[in-house]
Amino acid sequence: MSLARRMNRRDLLKGGAVGLVGVTGLALLGSACSPATPPQVADTQVNSGSTASKPGGSIVVAWGLDPRGFDPAIGDARPEQNLNMHVYDSLVALDSQNKVVPALAESWTNPSPLTWRFTLRQGIRFHNGDPFDAEAVKFNIDRFVDPNTKATIAGYFRQFDKATVVNANTIDLALTAPAPLFLKYLAAYLYVAAPKTIDSSMTNPVGTGAFRFGEWTKGDHITLEANSGYWGAPAKLGKLTFKTLPQPTSRVAALKTGEADVVVDLDPTAAKELQGASDLKVASVPGYRNIYLLVDHRADTPLKNRDVRLALNYAIDKDALINGILEGYGTPLEGQPYSPMYFGYNPAIKRIPYDLAQAKKLLADAGQGNGFEVKFVTPFGRYLKDKELTEAIAGQLDKVGVKANIEVVEWAAAMQKYTSHTNGPLAMNGQASPSLDCLEHFAIYWWSKGAVSHYDNPSFDAIFERASVEMDDKTREKLLQDGVKLLADDAANIWLHQQHDVFGFRNRVQNWTPPNNQLLDFHTASAV
Repeated sequence: MSLARRMNRRDLLKGGAVGLVGVTGLALLGSACSPATPPQVADTQVNSGSTASKPGGSIVVAWGLDPRGFDPAIGDARPEQNLNMHVYDSLVALDSQNKVVPALAESWTNPSPLTWRFTLRQGIRFHNGDPFDAEAVKFNIDRFVDPNTKATIAGYFRQFDKATVVNANTIDLALTAPAPLFLKYLAAYLYVAAPKTIDSSMTNPVGTGAFRFGEWTKGDHITLEANSGYWGAPAKLGKLTFKTLPQPTSRVAALKTGEADVVVDLDPTAAKELQGASDLKVASVPGYRNIYLLVDHRADTPLKNRDVRLALNYAIDKDALINGILEGYGTPLEGQPYSPMYFGYNPAIKRIPYDLAQAKKLLADAGQGNGFEVKFVTPFGRYLKDKELTEAIAGQLDKVGVKANIEVVEWAAAMQKYTSHTNGPLAMNGQASPSLDCLEHFAIYWWSKGAVSHYDNPSFDAIFERASVEMDDKTREKLLQDGVKLLADDAANIWLHQQHDVFGFRNRVQNWTPPNNQLLDFHTASAV
């Protein structure tokens, strides 16, 4: 990860990303009430290093899942990105204003409308000693777009044509059509792995990043070690460990005992209990991630009917979920898949209210007045209180005669189900875009050819095709808003809430601020 990207992850928070907060009281689940007041956000950095830190210290991060692996080709989800961003670097990065800045590429030009020329930094080596050069870049992007790779990120590079090595330090990337987010996609997803070791990159990655791979005991922990030969500013930590603890209570216990220094998706009840503790802090931030129920439109179930999908939107009491399960750590979505922080959010769309009578009427009109059964898949430990939310939603759906048969799976298995279209017809899902642009997830979730798309709508595809090549931001924003409106009008999914990310961390963690984009960057962090 480049110095520029490290500055992004740190400085991004200065724009209002996180604050130390209290927790609202528990509301009765199932009551029709307004959401609890979201935790307030303070413009401050947490643990800014007032205490002398120890060079080469270590930090243990406890999270609720085991990632799929380190292969950048499947690195579009946050669990994998949080590992890859420490082991690999990308050509360019995003700064605190979401602008593209240099990383492995020190500069670039646009010599023709469909060609980008990158000048690479010299003298950089992969962790195994192999030189980083233009051939390595070409190898990686060619592999990403090769259909045989089955890369989940391939949809982001649909306009990519070919890579041409000009010389060892210069590469041209040619496009077939204009691509408004091409540079941002390079920043977010084109992590460069050592070509000679690519076959083992899933479990033994070799990059150019500030940390080297140490070990991975599946289901238990992953350890990264500082790269003493890093080309940029070296990491302050000597070791960084990600420990897998699916049970929220286990993560809380690890934080209390000191087994973990940072806890991701801290249980909201525990967050309230831990407020005021002298040796740790609790922080929350309204995040990039939006939570919804993914509907498989390709499965032959009652959910293929638009009125049935709309009925389920009416049948779920989002306020009760946020107040009762999340204890205020969420904001209801306004009848669409995005929060207002996204480019392309449509302010004209209004929230679907909780209305059991309307839900029952729509079901009856659709010929489902007697109800039906549906498989409901949820990951465990991926999203804040995901399993508990699923159970509560199933209880609410039961009130309108829909029996949800819950299947709880680990994150890696959930992703396999998403990509193979065996997760439905109903599944808990969340999306967070590094670019904060609706187009990014249009390409993956709703474009009919997207890697995890379960949606076939020629009208939406037409909007996406136009937006994906439109370089004028004002015109593109209107197209994105039209696409969002189409998804809303079609009740394409069941929209739930914008997640507020909750973290617990011990005072020994210095120079680190909990992020609002779920990218856990520890490049500049230290420990005392």
